[in-house]
Amino acid sequence: MTGVMDAARPIAINWPMARVLVIFGTSDGHTAKIAARIGAALTRAGHTARVLKDDDASCNMGPAGYDAAIAAGSVNYGRFQKVLTEWIARHAAALNALPTAFFAVSGQAGDPAGLGEAEKAFIRPFLTRTGWIPRQIVHVAGAFPFTTYPWWKRWMMKLILMRGGKPCDTRVDYEYTDWDRLDRDVAAFAAGLK
Repeated sequence: MTGVMDAARPIAINWPMARVLVIFGTSDGHTAKIAARIGAALTRAGHTARVLKDDDASCNMGPAGYDAAIAAGSVNYGRFQKVLTEWIARHAAALNALPTAFFAVSGQAGDPAGLGEAEKAFIRPFLTRTGWIPRQIVHVAGAFPFTTYPWWKRWMMKLILMRGGKPCDTRVDYEYTDWDRLDRDVAAFAAGLK
């Protein structure tokens, strides 16, 4: 061995660019699918993603040791999940020191006309209550998994969809998430971490 690197065989070192915590709250399981997709998109971008549900015991540690964080929560009965809200409030100072994004899942996100109402009714109060100032807010259209709802929730969600003029056959599950757009939004966040 001569001690000179062979130019025909460069050494490739693939270091993860950032360690990203993805924490989520879910009521009916759809936001869990969204969080998993966020984690996969971050990994494809070269980052290391750890996806945790808000009530996972390891979430108590907070965002220490991570270079960035993403929270995803869904609006249910006018509010985001209680455990997610409490976790973010408890760690707001640490989150505010990192690049962060909030993926807000709601029925209004599927209708551009409803985004202003969602901002005013759900997102601003949530951010005020927690003290968190995410660098990016992404509206994500959710789902109505009617076949998994108890009878009373099926009835209530049907009324909401009827008022909005949307299909509401309670024998069918409706998914409004634009997965390609979600991937683009995560890629935009990931690009900012380089």
